[in-house]
Amino acid sequence: MKKQRKPYVTMKTGRLYYRMTWLDGNRRRERYIPLPNDEDSAEFDRAYWAIRSGTAEILQEAPRTSWEALIQSYRASRAYRSKKPGTRKKYDSVIEQLREKNGNKDVCKVTRAQIRAIHEKYADTPRKADHQLQVIRLLLNYAKNELDWLQTNPAEGIKLFGSQKEWQPWPDTLQNAFVKACQELGDDIALMAYHLGTGTGQRPGRSVRHEVGALRRRIHRRATRQDRRAALGLLPRPPTALPRWPAQAWRLHDPQEPHPAARL
Repeated sequence: MKKQRKPYVTMKTGRLYYRMTWLDGNRRRERYIPLPNDEDSAEFDRAYWAIRSGTAEILQEAPRTSWEALIQSYRASRAYRSKKPGTRKKYDSVIEQLREKNGNKDVCKVTRAQIRAIHEKYADTPRKADHQLQVIRLLLNYAKNELDWLQTNPAEGIKLFGSQKEWQPWPDTLQNAFVKACQELGDDIALMAYHLGTGTGQRPGRSVRHEVGALRRRIHRRATRQDRRAALGLLPRPPTALPRWPAQAWRLHDPQEPHPAARL
């Protein structure tokens, strides 16, 4: 027989929460407070009854300089709103964790040792660890420079783990083999992606959204300063695929729709 859960306990995205609901005027509000996942543990019982009795730390009134207040202020700022949706999404993955775990805690009481401990906690995934540290550093800089809550940023100076492997460019033999394979297979899109990557030096995400007008303008700028032959130097390999490149891939497209070249 399946064990019945305690009142107000619910599962959400694979985790247990205490679900609180209340009315704010005519609007129904709700809040999910995380609980330990082992429902049979003493830790779970302590957390559950502390929330239900109203004595849990997370339910206490937050200070004016809380993480919750900092996050709300930062998200309302131009510094956050001017960033691209993809960047905001990456920031939010860390921000929501901070809000969930530290929302009511005082930003002014955070220590360098605590931040270093968070960084070291994810040492097995260095990129994730560095991203966590960078977002925390960004928020604390905002608290220091825009809100005047801090005299110094305790996250400053903590060294990032950095790249764990050095990326090496393809040697000429491998580049020639790739071009030959594309030509033999008639894969114009892969060949054009190669020319854009090696000829413009852009990141892959930018290359697949490159428009032919931008490429022509770039060549034109080079050509006006030197000559047509020098302009071809922008593409280190002859752009044999250019005449056959699908015209629709270069048209303006709805950002909500996949780009024709995105299949790369």
